[in-house]
Amino acid sequence: MPFFAKKSIVYFFFLSFCTNVLGVSLCKVNADLGLMVNSELKSNSYHDRPVKFYKKGEPPKFIKIGAGVGVWYTALQPHFAPYQRPLSVFAEYRKDSKPLAYAVEANVLSVYAFGQFLLKPMYFCLYPKAYLSGFAKTPKWFDAYLLAGGQLSYTRFTENKYTGISGYQHKVESSIKPGIIIGAGFSLLYKNFEISPRISFQSGRGSYYAGYFTKQNFNTSTTNVIIYITYKFPIFRHKVHCPAYR
Repeated sequence: MPFFAKKSIVYFFFLSFCTNVLGVSLCKVNADLGLMVNSELKSNSYHDRPVKFYKKGEPPKFIKIGAGVGVWYTALQPHFAPYQRPLSVFAEYRKDSKPLAYAVEANVLSVYAFGQFLLKPMYFCLYPKAYLSGFAKTPKWFDAYLLAGGQLSYTRFTENKYTGISGYQHKVESSIKPGIIIGAGFSLLYKNFEISPRISFQSGRGSYYAGYFTKQNFNTSTTNVIIYITYKFPIFRHKVHCPAYR
């Protein structure tokens, strides 16, 4: 057999062997890559929801709305006894975990009686509240607070029945005076709901004829215990810093 033919046959077998080896290697690499991709897909299928990263130092904000009825209430004007329970409503703004909140409140409907006369104070208040949870660690279901601020006292003085005083039948006298409110309370928390008993002192004063020829000075201040039911409405949550997937 000629030398050229022998050399060609040797080259042919050598190339065939190398091609088979390379093919097997490529198949193995492809299989490994396929297994890795499938594993990654399976792994990601359990974590396909976006992950939000928040800016630090920005606690959520909320508005709290509450209403309550007086369970104990008394007037500081001598001889005037409780006649009708007060009703109080308020709205409050706060950043969660911060110590201070800011509230507006209206305390209405309370009536105190002495004989045939009625004293009807109403208070419109603006004050900050300092929460215990802003200064110390508290249970999730409990918080306490102090409040102090200013108010306008609008008080009416009238009679419950005809007194026989000429010219004073069902006369209504009124006065508007600035005052203060001081109080303390605690809250029992469940999700966004709260039950909050509070004791507060609300100052006021007025001058009324009360059947006399000259005006008489009255102390229209009151002290009351009111139990509130409130609900917290979130108005701002953490800002998204960078959306990502995990």
